[in-house]
Amino acid sequence: MQHELGITLDNRFAPLRLLYPRNIQKKTLSFNPETAFNEQSILAGGVFLIEQHIDDSYVFVPLDFAENLLHYGNRRTALEVKVREGYDISSVKNKLHQVLGKSFKVLDSDEQHVSLFKAIEVEKMFVFITFAFILLIASINIFFSLSMLVIDKKKDVAVLMAMGASSRNVRNIFLFEGAIVALVGAFTGLVLGVSLCWAQQTFGLVSMGMATSVVDSYPVKMKFSDIMLTSVAIIVITISVSIRPALNASQLDVRENL
Repeated sequence: MQHELGITLDNRFAPLRLLYPRNIQKKTLSFNPETAFNEQSILAGGVFLIEQHIDDSYVFVPLDFAENLLHYGNRRTALEVKVREGYDISSVKNKLHQVLGKSFKVLDSDEQHVSLFKAIEVEKMFVFITFAFILLIASINIFFSLSMLVIDKKKDVAVLMAMGASSRNVRNIFLFEGAIVALVGAFTGLVLGVSLCWAQQTFGLVSMGMATSVVDSYPVKMKFSDIMLTSVAIIVITISVSIRPALNASQLDVRENL
């Protein structure tokens, strides 16, 4: 905003001139430029660097200056309420709805930035799909490992079936082995992932690398639903690639492998 308006803080003889249309409530505007606008001048006291959307959109002025320029009196277009620590935002929002009525919009932070959060959700969905494909490719190793194990243990499987083990028992043995790999991998990966996220939240290991950022470290938020969805994806994909080797083991011919 400083660059767009050409503001120089050191030049005290060139104040910032702000104009606002008169009679805007009546939706009329005079054709005389001298009477069509309210005009106020103010010296820039400083420049803030927070975030690009805010930096490019806002000029902050004292409240009495804005009242004189806009002629809104005690009316406000919006009020921001900061909820104290320990209070539930949703309950405060519901109480404000009850007090103010339906003619007022009461929006929390997520609802005010709904387009941004939708974009983040879409990004997270594509990241999850990419993760699932990578996991599927990695699970091919499990498929070939179990297939090689079936080939290596043909004689042992034939002995078990000759001793009375059913095809279902043999199939479940290999499925159980695939499930062990899936559970161990899921548990180990989730423990490491949750630990890294906790360390990032607590110690800020990964910095944003921006001097003007609102937060110093990269923000991380852990959600139980994401953890459960990741766990289910790991287990389902890993067990799925174990089905074919398990079926091959259960269909071995006992006479040919003894």
